[in-house]
Amino acid sequence: MSLLAVGFLSANEHAAVCAALAAQQDKVDAVLKRLFTHRYAVETRVILFHGKAHDFGCVVDVRPKDKHLGDVPLCFVGNRPVYGPLASVNVDFGLNLAEKMGGGDGNGYMAALLQLLAYWLGVRLREVGGQSFTFPCLMTFHQSLEKGYYHLQTGNVIT
Repeated sequence: MSLLAVGFLSANEHAAVCAALAAQQDKVDAVLKRLFTHRYAVETRVILFHGKAHDFGCVVDVRPKDKHLGDVPLCFVGNRPVYGPLASVNVDFGLNLAEKMGGGDGNGYMAALLQLLAYWLGVRLREVGGQSFTFPCLMTFHQSLEKGYYHLQTGNVIT
């Protein structure tokens, strides 16, 4: 996937982000593989990857969701459900986003970075066995200008 055509990332920036992501591949792959071994509640229908951008990258929380995208407990302690992220990973883009976002079209720049991240996470998920994972894995971003979800296993946008 090349976002150069969008015009928000220069060739050098695109290469720098791809190199930064590649350097974090082992860490991200380990998080993704853990998803396959978790014992999910029967209400689980989807795994939601929720990204929130920060000055140098994006924190991605991974949570099981029900058919209405409501929270599903991770486990029970006694009779009390325990909610929260199943996993969380901090992905560094290798750029100072605060500097980049100060210019003219910061929203477009961020959208291009987040699209690249979603595509990369989808590739990583498929390469560690996610194609045969029981649940669909969907990606969304906090306060995203884009509506819908990126389906990590298929690479399609679902609105």
